[in-house]
Amino acid sequence: MPRFQLRRPFPLRRSVPVGGYAWGVTPGDQGPDWILLPRSDSIEVRTYETNDHLGLFLTFSDLGADPDRLLNFANRFGPLGIEVEVPWAAVGETTIQPAEGERLADWQQEVAAMAHAVGVWRYLQSEDEAGLREGSPGPNPIPTAQSWLADTIDQQLQRLGVRPRMGTEPETGKPRLAVAARNLLGGLWLHFAWAVSGDTKYRQCPVCQTYFVIERGQYRESRTFCSDACRMRAYRERKDTARRLAGEGLELKDIAKRLGSDITTVKGWVARDAL
Repeated sequence: MPRFQLRRPFPLRRSVPVGGYAWGVTPGDQGPDWILLPRSDSIEVRTYETNDHLGLFLTFSDLGADPDRLLNFANRFGPLGIEVEVPWAAVGETTIQPAEGERLADWQQEVAAMAHAVGVWRYLQSEDEAGLREGSPGPNPIPTAQSWLADTIDQQLQRLGVRPRMGTEPETGKPRLAVAARNLLGGLWLHFAWAVSGDTKYRQCPVCQTYFVIERGQYRESRTFCSDACRMRAYRERKDTARRLAGEGLELKDIAKRLGSDITTVKGWVARDAL
């Protein structure tokens, strides 16, 4: 019987303010709290589709609790969709009454939940019983972890209102059933569900750190970079490094070894720099 794979989720078009976001201060239960707010009232936005970033849930799970990293993510991809209303909030010298935004503590909690689930999935992919047994004592940690992961993802999808939806194929216009999310956080868990159900493989781009799908007909198994732009950037950086090392007096064979290249290629890079 062929393996079941969830069809690719419906794309969610996201709008992100060009001015970005900032952490504002607001009253909390135990003192000042931090809340994510737009930097300005400007209506200028840029858009993207979540299906262009199917590995974004992995990037999200890697963020940790650092406010600066969370803010950088929000500035690139927008808020999660977990807004709360507070009596007031201040960004710099501007005070907003009332204010609606997303609490830093809630972001940290959502990242931790995703990171835990992704960690279990990675253990399952590697069939690491020792790693799974640390969090799930018992004689059969793999079935236990599989059940826990399925239940956890299902609960998150229900909590975030992810649901079936009828739409049309972008290429053919034919009606099809797929699953859609109503906010970014739901989209992240939906993409995670899609990855788990299809045993999808990902690779992290060494240039921009983006995770991309290794998918038949889209990316070769041997592909290293997420895009041609990153591939060219890496190529230019290797050339620049070769020229810098040559200027420092390093021999061509040692430069080639350090860069994982060959002497002929490195010689060409350095020679063109000398013209």
